[in-house]
Amino acid sequence: MATAIIATVKAVVAFVASSAIAQGVLAVAASVLLSKAMTPKVQGGGANIPRDVLLQSSIIPKVIVYGEAVVGGALVYFNTRTTTISNVETKQLHMLAVVAAHEVEDITEVHLDDEILVAGTDFTWGGEPTSGDYATSSTADLAALKLFKQHNTTSAYSELTANYPDITSAHKATGYASVLLRFSLNTYSEELFESGLPQKIRFKVKGKKIYDPRKDTTVGGSGSHRHATPSTWEWSDNPVLCAYDYATQYKKRYLITEDRCDWTNAQSDADVCDVLVEIPPAASPANTEKRYTCNGVISLGDTNQKNFEKIMSAMIGTPIKSGGLWRFKPGFYDAPTVTFTETDIVGRVPLTTSLSRRERFNEMSAVIYDPAQSYQEAEVIKSIASLVTRDGKTIRRNVRLEMTNSKTMAQRILWKRLNQNDQQMTLPLTLKWSGLRAYPGLHVAVTYPKYSFSSKAFRVISFAEGKGNAPIDVVLKEDSSTAWADPAVGDYDTLTVGGFNQGGYAGFLGIAYNVSNIGNREVGAYVIDMETNQPIAVNDLWEKHKARIQGYTNGTRFTGPVYDEGGTLMYDPADGRLQNSIVIGDGNTTGEWVGNTLIGDGQLSTGVTTDDGGGTLRSVAHGMAIGSADDGDSITFANSWGNIPNVTLFPGGLNYSSTGLSGDQTYDYTALNISTSGFDMRAKLTELSGAGTLRTDSTSSTPSSPSGLDHSINKGQTSEAYNDQYTYQFDVTVANLFIGASNYAAGWVKVGLYTNDGGGWVKRGTVTVVGAAGASSTTSRLNNTATITVDGLGLNDDFGVTLEDALVATGSSITSFDQVTYTTATAPTSVTASPSGANAIPYVVLA
Repeated sequence: MATAIIATVKAVVAFVASSAIAQGVLAVAASVLLSKAMTPKVQGGGANIPRDVLLQSSIIPKVIVYGEAVVGGALVYFNTRTTTISNVETKQLHMLAVVAAHEVEDITEVHLDDEILVAGTDFTWGGEPTSGDYATSSTADLAALKLFKQHNTTSAYSELTANYPDITSAHKATGYASVLLRFSLNTYSEELFESGLPQKIRFKVKGKKIYDPRKDTTVGGSGSHRHATPSTWEWSDNPVLCAYDYATQYKKRYLITEDRCDWTNAQSDADVCDVLVEIPPAASPANTEKRYTCNGVISLGDTNQKNFEKIMSAMIGTPIKSGGLWRFKPGFYDAPTVTFTETDIVGRVPLTTSLSRRERFNEMSAVIYDPAQSYQEAEVIKSIASLVTRDGKTIRRNVRLEMTNSKTMAQRILWKRLNQNDQQMTLPLTLKWSGLRAYPGLHVAVTYPKYSFSSKAFRVISFAEGKGNAPIDVVLKEDSSTAWADPAVGDYDTLTVGGFNQGGYAGFLGIAYNVSNIGNREVGAYVIDMETNQPIAVNDLWEKHKARIQGYTNGTRFTGPVYDEGGTLMYDPADGRLQNSIVIGDGNTTGEWVGNTLIGDGQLSTGVTTDDGGGTLRSVAHGMAIGSADDGDSITFANSWGNIPNVTLFPGGLNYSSTGLSGDQTYDYTALNISTSGFDMRAKLTELSGAGTLRTDSTSSTPSSPSGLDHSINKGQTSEAYNDQYTYQFDVTVANLFIGASNYAAGWVKVGLYTNDGGGWVKRGTVTVVGAAGASSTTSRLNNTATITVDGLGLNDDFGVTLEDALVATGSSITSFDQVTYTTATAPTSVTASPSGANAIPYVVLA
């Protein structure tokens, strides 16, 4: 196999080398086909096989896609040919990828590196892309890419049989789902392929059709499903149904036959998973999602135990065998129907009232495959404050939820597991023959006066035959309905942006300079390597991800070492050691402090500090964060910014139809209540209707009440601004900087803008007002205006301003807070622009 592949590669390289567009095409052939040929062989097991990489090997385990997932698949054939189309010489490369070892519901997207092609929007199967980089020509068969698919392969691709003699009608992968890609290299696509073909090819697959007993009249359901007839099955992401499918179809030597499945309980258990639970943001009607779903990939190269654990993790499930029947019970509380009393118990009853320190945890971290991050791994963290208080410190437990693709669902699962861990009482019992009624996963009641138990709920966690006249040993763990309750909307954590593991942004680390002599101490800029999470000097950006510090000071190239502000070595070129805080040295024994948040949060200090030589330096830098959110979300930055950032929303490119609105409509995309720690998202489609009334509030007091600011104005209207925008007007006196001989350089003042809705002053923004150079020591700036965006302000709330900074403090002041203007109107009719299931709205935070 390897020899044939290498031969094919050599043929392709030789072929394109002689063509008119050899430079671009040769790079394609060498970079892609050679990389495929050199892909390491996959050995039997599936533990280390990435789920989203297109693999080429003679041994690749079969892959099962439950629910919906993005997969790479297996490259089973590729070949090249040359042809002439409309007098254009074209080189074609065909690549056939098997994406699932079964029939699928649909293949909806093709991911080519960072470009996502959506079927039905960007292309039609059997045709070329109509938008994006790969729509290089409108002439049939000349575009850079053409795509074909088969949900359930029943015949060979005619595109292959017509063009390659080694492929005949007998070459078909019956029962497998596949995608055929045809790349065309010609004068239209030469520029696109200058750097090679896409290095990461993935497919979004709506996966396996599975049996649902709720739709089978022969087992008490309603419908035409039959377990023995796969053609009657339908797609589902229900984890209970996925568990039965795996157990009856793929469990290797231990397949569970249809007559050993508890189809009665399977129906009610599946219903438990399909219950719609409310999730943030709170709304009317409520935002909801299914309680549990199963969306991911199962490799048949993995063990049965690992695959079952993956499916069970999606529903906090328990496999149960009772009365010869198998049940896959999701995590929920069912009221006990079995009660044990003193008459059932033999011997001692040793009660453990608390878990050991080793067994206890109060915070959980889960890895999921997040659709919002192109189905890459993302971390979800959940803790319960009362449990942290109980333990006196944070104790984390890490898990993987590989079949969960919703952050709110992951939080819900972690929430329940944390509450389960708080059920600490453990009760080992030796029971008489009546104990045969118990089995793992069953909720039972215990009445035992010695411990004041009266029908107290427990869950059976282990079951074994005993000895002698006492045949049953069980271990019970305390349980309750509240421990399995779904979290309320307020129990979910807000979306968090921060940490370079989010994969969406880098920090641009700026210039340190001596404020009295700009250019005396210039230091080069730095960025973060997204792969290694390390800084990279601008001079190294075009080199291969070198994690070293490099810059220029006083015109001399600086290569290290690097110290923190206390003189501790942070980076040594000799061993490449690099830690969190970084300074740039200038040849002295201690370095010059540049920024205290260089790694890990994309935000940088802008404070003025002193270098080791006695001069004053200012670190000038910007941080940027990119994310996406839905209407009503509250975004909390992982690390607070030093200043209130700017937040820009990007609604472009979205389509809406049948919104329920009438007349002219407009986007209403606003970042509300922006502060250093976060903001609220409003994303609406709003009717253009009604007339506004301009309001002016000017009743002021000095000092503000409650105190703390220079001036305040009381809000005199019950109604809030229809667009949540309030314009402040104020006068300031700016003290200018004396530079000698009755001359003054322009000074500046920074004014903070605040609101108070009764809970205390909240900073909403800042504005800088600059004075005038000349002979005057002060400059009066009248009628300065600045607009803030905030919602929820009502009658007798307050607006406030205060002087926060000035180049020359003495003589600088806010002389008056004149007024706040805003417009009220009858609230227009609006609908959410990001309903459940729709794409979130992207945004950028810059400070």
